[in-house]
Amino acid sequence: MAAPTTHQNAWLPPILAGVAYSLFMFLSAPPLSLWGFAIVAIWPLAWAGARPGCRPYRNATLIALGAVPFWGVSQWWVREISEFGYYPLVLAMALFPGVFVGLLAWVRSRSPSVPLAVTVPAIWTGQEFFRGEMFMDGYAWAFPAHPLIDAPGISAIASVGGAYLVSLLVAFLAGAAGDLWFATTPAKRRGIAIADGVIAVFLVSGLLVLGMKSGINPAPRQVSVAAIQTNVPQSNKIAWSLEDELRDFERFAALTREASSKSPALIVWPETMMPGLTLEPAAVTLMRDQGLQFRVRGASGERNLDATHFADRLMELSREVRVPLLIGEEGIEGLKLTDTPEGVRFDRKARLNSVYLVLDGKTSDLRYDKIHLTPFGEVMPYVHRWPALQQALLDVAARGMAFDLAAGTRRTVFEIPAADGPIRAVTPICFEITGAKVCRQLVFDGEKRRADLIVSLTNDGWFGNSDLGRAHHLQLARWRAAELGTPVLRAANTGISAIIDARGRITASGIDGTPMASRADGVLHGSVTLGAGRTVYATIGDSAGWLALASGIGLVARAAWLSWNDRRTRLPRPK
Repeated sequence: MAAPTTHQNAWLPPILAGVAYSLFMFLSAPPLSLWGFAIVAIWPLAWAGARPGCRPYRNATLIALGAVPFWGVSQWWVREISEFGYYPLVLAMALFPGVFVGLLAWVRSRSPSVPLAVTVPAIWTGQEFFRGEMFMDGYAWAFPAHPLIDAPGISAIASVGGAYLVSLLVAFLAGAAGDLWFATTPAKRRGIAIADGVIAVFLVSGLLVLGMKSGINPAPRQVSVAAIQTNVPQSNKIAWSLEDELRDFERFAALTREASSKSPALIVWPETMMPGLTLEPAAVTLMRDQGLQFRVRGASGERNLDATHFADRLMELSREVRVPLLIGEEGIEGLKLTDTPEGVRFDRKARLNSVYLVLDGKTSDLRYDKIHLTPFGEVMPYVHRWPALQQALLDVAARGMAFDLAAGTRRTVFEIPAADGPIRAVTPICFEITGAKVCRQLVFDGEKRRADLIVSLTNDGWFGNSDLGRAHHLQLARWRAAELGTPVLRAANTGISAIIDARGRITASGIDGTPMASRADGVLHGSVTLGAGRTVYATIGDSAGWLALASGIGLVARAAWLSWNDRRTRLPRPK
């Protein structure tokens, strides 16, 4: 039999490059967390896009096919929420590496003299920035840079330019490796190695020095804190009966009493873990004034339960423990109760995913409402503009869920009283911790620091049995701490709760006695050194991402112009 021709085997290198990308991303991600593989994760992609004779469209398709295994597994938890959302999401995420290879091949064919050390970081980080900040309102999940939060010195660089600056450095190394690989002579190879090596050393050294001085806390102030880690599976949470709520509230109250035993300055409950309708003072007053009650079944038969029962019990608990509580609960605006023959009808102007401060048996009028809703968990990107279509899709594929949350508009700062001065805390909810821009705008107003502590309340029951998803969500919280020089206190339903210092290092996790515990309830005690000063990132934000996007667009536009000009000059001139 004749040996296969090169043309017949042309599909193999790009699909293997895509599979290698998937493999390296798996190895670098939790639970293995072999962060060194993150540095080389996009090297196969850069090689595939720079190969002589690379066909952009075919290679982009094959690379995407090879990337599907990583995205299919890492996003498996989305299937627990919405099968409709899972498959398009995996396809879209796998297409990004493919598009990178296609664009790189096209630019390379039109501008072969431009070094890969320039084109690779511009195109890769540019499309990554587009995915993280713009596509589907931003989906900054599973960048090759993310596992590097464990690498020495990376948190210092993060405080200068954030995750996108680290992505630029990773992509620069991939481009430099490509320049070496495709160099045609030993002399050229030596020249490239020296030039790129000098650039890398000076760039990384400068960033490290700048980062080590960035956001230094001039007056360290430590406070003790506690997080309540609940363990309510999402399937139970969606269909939370009154009986379940009564049982679970007593467990949460017991954990809160345990947390208060060490006299922390603050206790935090996870996102939406407060049973009952709401803690909104106006709504609670309305329900109490109208004597609203629910029927609940118990071991001794049915009984009436005041609609304000859980809010009242929480106020009693607050007076008992005498510690400020940050509670995740639904916010309800404009509640209206109407008697009908079928019972009481509830109408409202808005339902929100909110955080309340409870202090000395009273709920503060100040409330934080989630600003950036979770794609496919709370809103369908783009589709939400047509509510009827969104609801029809939910009825088919999202297991009875209702995407009727309103987005918040206020960047609330909670001032929590403490012995040596108030603690200024902001409270990004769940998916919001993945958004660098969202967190930066919460902690800083321009160059002015607004908050000393980030309190992340999250319901990671969405991840189901995927501890990979939980660990990566925690990893992203570490990036926000390092970027903003601000500690993070994380209270997570089903785990992983954590205390993270201002350099992105985990100082405590899981529950007391069981670090990194997931799918278990308990209390996490610890202390945080409050943030002070200002990081470079707080000032310049995602400038590295914008620079990469602009550079990538410029390279692609130049290639398009050269292609058009080439075709124009080849056209026969009319006689």
